[in-house]
Amino acid sequence: MKNIYLTIVLLALGIGSMAQTSVWDGKRELWTRGNGTEESPYLIESAQNLAFLSYMCACGFDSYDMYFKLTTDIDLNGSEDLPWQPIGDAYYTDYETGCTARVLNYDSHFSGHFDGDGHRIYNIYVDAKYGGLFGRINQRNATIENVKIVNGYIHGNTDTGGIAGNCLGYIANCMNGAEIVCENGAGGGIVGYSQSSVSECYNEGNVTGYFAGGIAGMTTRFIKNSYNIADINASMASGGIAGVDMGKPSIKNCYNVGNISCDSIYAGGIIGLQDAQADTIVNSYYLNTCGAEGLGEAKLMMKCATVLLSIC
Repeated sequence: MKNIYLTIVLLALGIGSMAQTSVWDGKRELWTRGNGTEESPYLIESAQNLAFLSYMCACGFDSYDMYFKLTTDIDLNGSEDLPWQPIGDAYYTDYETGCTARVLNYDSHFSGHFDGDGHRIYNIYVDAKYGGLFGRINQRNATIENVKIVNGYIHGNTDTGGIAGNCLGYIANCMNGAEIVCENGAGGGIVGYSQSSVSECYNEGNVTGYFAGGIAGMTTRFIKNSYNIADINASMASGGIAGVDMGKPSIKNCYNVGNISCDSIYAGGIIGLQDAQADTIVNSYYLNTCGAEGLGEAKLMMKCATVLLSIC
């Protein structure tokens, strides 16, 4: 009897969990709760609400210093017939009218604060200029945190990443599980071209790009407490954490166990190509069988698991 009761409870919990996933149908709908402040963020309660944010940014909506919070898991139901429109991309397709337009307003980027609250985003499919859940994030005080991309396919013509294509803000505690493809630019598991700071992030999706990295395709700021477990391949520069490290960033407390390959000589377990002015790599490791060496320290599989768990 107890076992039957327990089974019923578990089934009920499972049904409740499934009911909390909002499936996108290509439509958009304005959010109705919240004031956009840190204390009372706009609540993104459905896939349609998230699509409305993408639409508003494309129309030049000023999201500067506004706060948004995801309250549910989302299934973007992605396919070639229903690709996701990155929030802040240069192009936008209106599925309700069937029109595709190039956004001429440079203010189409996202510049606010988005908290995924640990919710999962499933089945993302992107084919855009700046590929990612977000396209361009063009404010240094902008933040994207607690977002989990579970699976899918993200293709971009230029900078492309699971969370953002091009980012000037701050990304924290995010995860990507989608495949990333960006032949003509910087492709990264988390962010394509990172002028941002990235921390507590990890990547499980394979990355292909001209420059490719497990966390960032190209970075000018710090990356810390992050790791990659997917395969990274590039035509010019490929790295377990960053394809290209420019300016004076630092990579700290990071780890790569994914396989690294590159058509050129610039392949590294942590960084593929490092600028002469680039700063330091601290306490960062790569699996000694990943196919590349370079900066950072190689580790055996046994030691790799220990370091990986400490980062998690």
